[in-house]
Amino acid sequence: MSKRQCAFSGCDQPGTKTCTGCGDIGYCSKEHQIAHWKTHKTQCKQKHKSASAGGAARGEEIAVTWEDQQRINEFSRLNLRLQNVEEQLVSGRSATANLDDAAGDIEMLLDDDACKVKIGEVFWDVSNEEAEEFVKQRKDKQAAKTTELQEQRTQLVKQMDVLKAMLYQKFGKQINLENADQTRDE
Repeated sequence: MSKRQCAFSGCDQPGTKTCTGCGDIGYCSKEHQIAHWKTHKTQCKQKHKSASAGGAARGEEIAVTWEDQQRINEFSRLNLRLQNVEEQLVSGRSATANLDDAAGDIEMLLDDDACKVKIGEVFWDVSNEEAEEFVKQRKDKQAAKTTELQEQRTQLVKQMDVLKAMLYQKFGKQINLENADQTRDE
């Protein structure tokens, strides 16, 4: 078996990762494969189309390799993480709305010492200024958490899109990676 060189222009590393679309060329890394895709896309799709025209066009199943199964499993794990992040974002929006309501209610109080803050299971008597500061700190923490969750969500979506492209390229309509209840507010 001859050692292939990475197909990315200017790279002299061995191409140990094979293009799953055509199987003809190799890459040293996922980054080089992605970078080279614009150049390789036409050749790869042409070969993939002619190779799968017989089986996939007639509805025959395409063989699932170990690498394909790993990609499907990774997509599933990422999708679960994405759903968890989106649930946290929804509850975060609710928490932010509650904090906004609390800030408005504190401003409406006429008595300076009428506020109580719940910490755990206990209510503490605090001044209005202390309550306002407490709410402001909680809103700042919630905003930071929301920003972090949105960044995680963006990264998960990017990873899922790469896997989706690879899997749809090979399996076409024989695989469904769409989630009907999944919403993206990008």
